[in-house]
Amino acid sequence: MFYSQNYTRTPEETAALAIKSGPKDVCTPANQELACEVARQGIVLLKNTEGSLPLSPTAIKAAIGPNANVTKTMIGNYQGVPCNYTTPLQGLMALVATVYQSGCADVSCVTAQID
Repeated sequence: MFYSQNYTRTPEETAALAIKSGPKDVCTPANQELACEVARQGIVLLKNTEGSLPLSPTAIKAAIGPNANVTKTMIGNYQGVPCNYTTPLQGLMALVATVYQSGCADVSCVTAQID
């Protein structure tokens, strides 16, 4: 019964099956679309002050800070290999005109680098 319906008997068996999965299993178009839909449904907007969302394509938006356009920081403690990266800056630029300024060379921000 367990194996005919792809159930596992223990959490360890489930983990072992998951470890056998790789990018070829996870990065399929169907799985990426599922992940995107899960993210859409999981987003909670706590406050939409003065109609700030959805973003207006005609208003100028800015991404400021050293983490706006980096991928290494985005990974954090995630140990898997993502199918692809989309930085906050890339996400904004895909939807609206966006100005980018790093502001600092790194997150310690000893000196500001603003033109």
